[in-house]
Amino acid sequence: TPAPAATIAPVPAADSSGDAVSAPFWAEGSLFRGDEYRSPTLCVRYSVHTDTKSFSLRAVYYVADIYVSDVTMIRTASVYEDFAKGGHAKVRRMADKANALVAISGDYCGCHSNTLIIRNGIAYRKKIGGNDICLLLRSGEMETIPRSKANLNEILAKDPWQAWEFGPGLLESDGSPRKALSSYALNAKNPRSCIGYFEPGHYCFVVVDGRSSDADGATMAQLAEIMQERGCTSA
Repeated sequence: TPAPAATIAPVPAADSSGDAVSAPFWAEGSLFRGDEYRSPTLCVRYSVHTDTKSFSLRAVYYVADIYVSDVTMIRTASVYEDFAKGGHAKVRRMADKANALVAISGDYCGCHSNTLIIRNGIAYRKKIGGNDICLLLRSGEMETIPRSKANLNEILAKDPWQAWEFGPGLLESDGSPRKALSSYALNAKNPRSCIGYFEPGHYCFVVVDGRSSDADGATMAQLAEIMQERGCTSA
C-alpha cells in the first residue's frame, strides 16, 4: 500500500461577515444546519438584516453569502428550455424545477426581444439591448458593463458563463456606490434583488423586501449602499 501523499492545507478565506471559510468547505458529505449549507464544493450562509443606519427601520433585506469551487454552480433557469422564448413564472416554481439550493428573480430576458442572452455558457441571442450588462465569466470574475460601452464581440471574447441585462450597475469601478441614478423607477422604494461579487468563487444574492406593512423596499441608490457596505467590488 503506497504511503499517503502530503496535501496542502487550505488557506482560510474571510467571508463578508469576517468569519473564516476554508475549502474544502466540508470534508465529508454535506450539511444543512439552520442558516448554513456546506458541502465539499459549496457554502451558502443565509442572513436577515434591518438597515437602521442608511435609511429606515422598515428596510429589511435577505442575504445568501455564496462560495463555490466552480463558477458553473451559479446557474440560471427559465420557464422554457429555450431562454429566448421568454415567459414568466414564480421563482419558486423555476427553482424547484432546477433543484436549486437558493434562487432569486432574474433579468429582463423574458420581457424584451432585443437583449443579450447567454445562459449557462450557451448564447441564445447575440444582441445588445438598452440596459447595462452583467457578465459572470468562466474564470469566476464578474463585471458590469454600461450600455454605452457594451461591445458584442468584446463580450463574447471574454467567454462569459452568464450574461444578464439589467439596470443599472450599482458600484463604480473603485467600489463606491453609484450616485448618478435617474428615473422614478430607480428612485422609488421597491422590492429589489441583485447579485454581488467579492472575488472569484465568492458572491452574494441580496433581496430587499418591500410593498408590505413590514418593509418599504429600497431605492436603487440605497441598494448600492447595501452592496458597498457588504464589501462587494461589483453588483
